[in-house]
Parts: sequence; structure tokens; C-alpha cells
Amino acid sequence: MQKNHPPLQIRKDIESSTLHLSGRLMSVESEEAIQKEMRSLLKTTELLKINLSTLDYINSSGLNILLKIFTQVRQENKELEIHQVSENVKKLFIMTKLNAVFTIVN
Repeated sequence: MQKNHPPLQIRKDIESSTLHLSGRLMSVESEEAIQKEMRSLLKTTELLKINLSTLDYINSSGLNILLKIFTQVRQENKELEIHQVSENVKKLFIMTKLNAVFTIVN
């Protein structure tokens, strides 16, 4: 029996300039919603934080979305931090060597 996972949910915290991603990050459809919220936050901050504490699953498409966000943030001469990464996602970052790209804060 296949486990039913919730779709990606995005919550924006303006005070801390944080995007909270929960559920599953795995499709291009998720990218548009994340981009919209990210652009909104980048208007008011130099440091964008992405909290992954409740992210259940990420695949290669999800990693690609994070890389695109990283590139856009850097192009605007701003910084990106990834916060509260689960052990499974952290292992994936290490396997793909993305832990050397992202600033990961736990």
C-alpha cells in the first residue's frame, strides 16, 4: 500500500524572511508558487531563509528548484540559508554534494 503524502505547502513568514516548505517538493508546479513567495520576501530582505523542518520528501526536481532559487538570490546579491534540514534530506544534500553549495543551518 502506497503511503499518501501531503502536497507541497508554502508558508511565508515576513518577520523572519523565511519560507517554510512542508510536504513533498518534487514538481515544476511547486516552483511557480515558491518563486512568487520568494520574490515577495526578497523585496524586503538581504537574507532569505528556507525552513525544511516539515519537508517529507524531495526528489531531483525539488533539488533543481532549490538550485534555481539559490541562483536567483545570488544574482540579486543576496544570501540564502537552508534551515532545519531533516536527516534524510541532509543525506541527499551530501550525496549530491549540494551541502557544499547551500548554507545549511540547524
